[in-house]
Amino acid sequence: MKILQIGMGNVAGGLEAFVMNYYRVLVDMDIQFDFVCMYDKIAYEEEIRKLGGRIYYIPNVKKNYRGYIKELKKIIKETKYDAVHVNMLSAANIVPLRVAHTMKVPKIIAHSHSSSCPGLIRKIMDNWNRPKIAKYATDRIACGEMAGRWLFGDKAFQSGQVTLI
Repeated sequence: MKILQIGMGNVAGGLEAFVMNYYRVLVDMDIQFDFVCMYDKIAYEEEIRKLGGRIYYIPNVKKNYRGYIKELKKIIKETKYDAVHVNMLSAANIVPLRVAHTMKVPKIIAHSHSSSCPGLIRKIMDNWNRPKIAKYATDRIACGEMAGRWLFGDKAFQSGQVTLI
């Protein structure tokens, strides 16, 4: 199984540690992670390569929106992933969910790692994009109840549409 991971940063924080903890176990179960990075480097870069993961460096969505979409579509088309796992700190950027949906990836996972976000612009984008997540994602997961309710809403959480990990 091939899974494309989106959303890891260039600093080894909690989200990055979470993904790598799973990758270290799942790689032995014939599950391969590849990674999309919008920065000059990605956290755990050397270990990712040692485990057999590919790292795709693409334009930053904030600086080159069209370039980001073009490159992400190319990656998904060429490799035919079984799943795209989008690690989200907010709903401000749902572009990778939309692209994966457009490219007809069978499983599109929106994964909430946060329960708030700073900044007025980001809050506006969160409110605008939250309802669209259900349209694009096949699965919604969260690192905790607060993260699940915050990104996906109380109704989705209470009806069992959000899985806690």
